[in-house]
Parts: sequence; C-alpha cells; structure tokens
Amino acid sequence: MYKAKILFILFSMGLFCSLLTASGIEIGTGMFDRVKYSNYILEERFEGITNSLRIISDVLENEGELVWEKAKPLLSKIENQYRGLSLLILPNGDYYSGTRNYTGLNLRSREYYDDIMSGNEILGFPVFSKSTGKKSLVFAIPVFIDGKVAGAVGFTCYLDTLNSWIMERAIIPQACEFYVLDSNGKVLMSNDYSYLYEDMDFLVKGVNDEMEIFRGSNGFYAFVDENGERIVAYSVSDKFGLISVIVLKESSDACADYFMLKIQRQIGDILIDLDWQLENASSHIDEYSTEEDIVEILMKLQNHSEYVVDTSFIDDEGYMKYVVPSEYSEYEGKYIGNQEQILKLKSEKYPVMSGIFYSVEGFDAIDMEWPVFSTNGELIGSLSYLIRPGIFLSDIFSSLDENEYELWMLDANGTIVYDRDEYEIGKNLFEDGIYSEFEELVNLGKIMVEQRYGKGKYRFYLEGTDKIACKNVIWTTVGLHGTQFRLLLGKKSD
Repeated sequence: MYKAKILFILFSMGLFCSLLTASGIEIGTGMFDRVKYSNYILEERFEGITNSLRIISDVLENEGELVWEKAKPLLSKIENQYRGLSLLILPNGDYYSGTRNYTGLNLRSREYYDDIMSGNEILGFPVFSKSTGKKSLVFAIPVFIDGKVAGAVGFTCYLDTLNSWIMERAIIPQACEFYVLDSNGKVLMSNDYSYLYEDMDFLVKGVNDEMEIFRGSNGFYAFVDENGERIVAYSVSDKFGLISVIVLKESSDACADYFMLKIQRQIGDILIDLDWQLENASSHIDEYSTEEDIVEILMKLQNHSEYVVDTSFIDDEGYMKYVVPSEYSEYEGKYIGNQEQILKLKSEKYPVMSGIFYSVEGFDAIDMEWPVFSTNGELIGSLSYLIRPGIFLSDIFSSLDENEYELWMLDANGTIVYDRDEYEIGKNLFEDGIYSEFEELVNLGKIMVEQRYGKGKYRFYLEGTDKIACKNVIWTTVGLHGTQFRLLLGKKSD
C-alpha cells in the first residue's frame, strides 16, 4: 500500500523572532499544537476521501459489475464534497474521469498501477494528472468482483485546491510560510503559492537536505542560510505518515513579507475557486445539452463572482456560441479560435488560463477556460470566464498602506497587468518609451520574468508625481495552469 508522507513546514518571518531566545520547550508548546492541528484536519480529509471510495467500491462489488454509468453518480458526490476529479480505472489501465467520461488515456505507466491491480489501496500518490495536467494526489481503492480485482475507483485531489482549503483552516501565525512535502522531499503545498508553479522536485533549503532527521518522532535542529540561523521543530504522526515541521527565522522586513503572502494568497484563492466552478460546470454539459441547459449553467457561473465580466460557451470550432450576461450577448458568434489559450486547450485538452490580452469585448483581460467533453470523451467546446484583472486586484490591493507600499503585477512578457497608476496598465516594461531611460528597472524586469521570486532595487517616478526615487522591491508569483504573473511590492528606500 502506498502511503504519502507529508511535511508541514512553517517558516516564521519576523513576528516570532522573540521565540528564538526561548527554550526548546517554550518554542515547542504552542507551535507543535498548531502543526498537530494542521495534521489532524488534513488526515481527516484524507480519511473522508478514502472512506467514501471504500463505500463506493463495496457498492460496485455488490452490483457485480464495474461500469461508468453506475459509478459516475456515486463518484460525483465525492467531487462536490472534496473538489477534485473522480476516476474509474479498468484492469487494462484505461479509465473514466468525472469531466472527460471515457478519457482515451491509460494509467499503466503510473508507478501505483501495479499496486492497485494487486489489490492494494493508494493513499495519496503525487502526480501530474493525465486528464487535467494539474499537480495532484491520487487516492484509489480496488474493486473486487468474484474475489478478483476488477478495477478501482479513485479520486484525484488537486494540490492547489487542497492548498487553498488547508490555508483557510490551519492555525498558522501571521507572517509565516507553510510548506507541505512528501517523504521524498517533493513540494506539494505552501502558503507561498508560488511553490505551486514549481516542479514537485523543487528543493527547500535546510529541509530537503535533512530528511533523515524526520525519521524520528519529535525534536529540534538548527541550520544557517543567507537569512541567518533557523531553528527547526518537528513532530511525526503515524496517520498517512505525516511529518510536521516548524522553522523559525528573522526577516529584514516582516511587514512587507506578510503583505506579500497575504495578497498572493487572496489572488490564488480567487483563481482556484473560479477554476473549480468551471470544472464542476463542465461535467454537466455534453453533446445532448440544449441551449437552455447551457445558458442556465452559464448564468449560475456568472452569478458566482463579481470579478467575472462575462461567461461563455465556446464551441469546438472556436466560436463564442452563448455569452452571458445579456449586455455581452452581442459577442455571440464571434470567432476566437485563433487566440493562444483556445489553441492550447484544443491541442492539449487541458484547462488553460491566458496571459493578459486584448479581448474581442474591447479591453485587456485574462481568460480562464475548461474543456467540455462528450459522453464518449470527445472535445466539444469549452467554458470561459473572462476577467478584467483590475476589478479584483484593486479590491485586494486596497488593504495596503498606500503611503508606504506600491504594488503592481507583471505579465511574463513584461506587460503591466495592474498598477495603481492606471496610465501604466497595459504598457510593456521592455518596449514602452517611458521606461527606456530607467535601465536599472528594465534589467531588473528581465530578472523578474525569469525568476519566480526575489528582491531588488530600482529607480523610477514616485507614484502620481514626476519625482524620481530609489525603490526596494520584492516579488513573487501567482497564476494557474502554467500561466504565471509576477506580483511586486515596492517601497521607497530611505
């Protein structure tokens, strides 16, 4: 049986500096309680998933046959409760999924395949989903018929969704970082959402190189990196092999770090939630859906979020077939099949999110798309959320101290997605003349689009003035489905 070993890591960023002088017992008392609670709620969720799959396995065993038509309505309840993708795996490795029905894909190459077909349970195997391309944990329970393994029922738990879920519930102190790794050191989750866009083999300094220490039960150790000494407290749990770790450290600007993580999380949670709404709705449309059916689904999607400008169904040829709300219905029949995100969706059959682009509706926007499949697994179109980023970014950024910080967002090609100075929105850092005389800023921008996070310094106009000042900046990443934006927090240097 595969058992995922998970590490919960909390990196303090300044608010707990005083704890560094405390004794090990004082450090451990409160912090161990917090990570133990994080363990507890994650274990409960995993147990809920596996117990639900076991019940469905028993029902299908009693039915005496393994067919998608009977399994799908049972598995859809798990999807709605835990926000992921249900699976029905056949003995030859072919499988059905909640959004694609018969996928036409095969799981024989997966490391866990032989295990599940030998009658063992899979309890959280990290993968990139073949159906969606998303980083996930796979849970699967074999189905026995006449004493033999007839296949398996499974659930793909998306790591971005799980990350968002646990961050809402775990008792994690302000201005701290949180990581989840498996026993091989794979980064699965973090309150620094930029880790969600890395390969799972990305290494966390001071943790991945100390993996052997976590074979014990509880303890402390220390290591030194470029930020100074870090004190690590860890605790090991038996259920699902969970290992909880706290790392305390100082920060040169804990307030800025806190604001950055807070805003990054808010943006990430919004995108993850909108992504789930599209996925869930896509499973309710097939080749038999009528115009009335589809428009009703579109209206529910549109009413879910104030941040969405319009919601549409794009047919398999790339035409906007249905668009809501009514003030955007004039765009029905418009061809967008040549847009980059549509071409990518049709090629890969994965959900996509665009970078910033000029939409047919007449403004700079971001498009989120989920593929829609027929009952036979053929691509028949997609569902689209069109977002005007300034709408929700200005709402989120309003919590910042405008006199001290400046916050902006940069596309991967250097286009400014958001800035409180609206004049700069849509301009390109590498192409527009306003930036050409600020070589330090342009060079830093080239570093920013290449590196997921970092810090630097540049000279530019103070917001709303013609005065030039030196600014310190830190940046991190937000995004979805491989599309990344750099989130930048600037502060005038002394």
